[in-house]
Amino acid sequence: LARMSHLHRSAEHMNHIKIVAIGPETARRLEQAGIRPFLVPKKFQAEGILDGLRPEEISGKRILIPRAAQARDILPNTLRQWGGTVDVVEVYRTAVPKSDTGKLLKLLRDKKIDMITFTSSSTVSHFVRLVGAKKLVDLLQKPVIACIGPITSQTAADLGLHADVVSEEYTVSGLVRAIASYYETSGQS
Repeated sequence: LARMSHLHRSAEHMNHIKIVAIGPETARRLEQAGIRPFLVPKKFQAEGILDGLRPEEISGKRILIPRAAQARDILPNTLRQWGGTVDVVEVYRTAVPKSDTGKLLKLLRDKKIDMITFTSSSTVSHFVRLVGAKKLVDLLQKPVIACIGPITSQTAADLGLHADVVSEEYTVSGLVRAIASYYETSGQS
């Protein structure tokens, strides 16, 4: 949308294109710009998009997927298998922050952190890289681990973390509800 604005193009230039939004926040932002998404999947992940499409809708079509550099390939690969010509454009990268981890490590050692939330697989892997995989077992005895959905939870498991909370709706709001429900049912505060 920023690039379109820079090129002095309005949303009307995209009226002939079917736009898929991965979730409600993306759909909301598109609608604010005057673009009504063709599809917002029930599951806010690549598999949800695929569930909302049929191979015959894809065959012979050109598809652009702007996404993160480290995204999974299930969506473009499946769309290609269905006969689509797919261009994947990396529009952003997630990076491990350059920061002093001393304060974080001290808080973890002193058991001052009650919960750690992860909103993507990259946040899990960056956290593990910052903390150090060898230190995880000792440092994460107390904190509850909350993940935004099953893919993030699986990444956590692959890296040695157990997710205590996994939201069923893969949005920040869904994660907040899952966390609130966890504390309501566990009796912790």
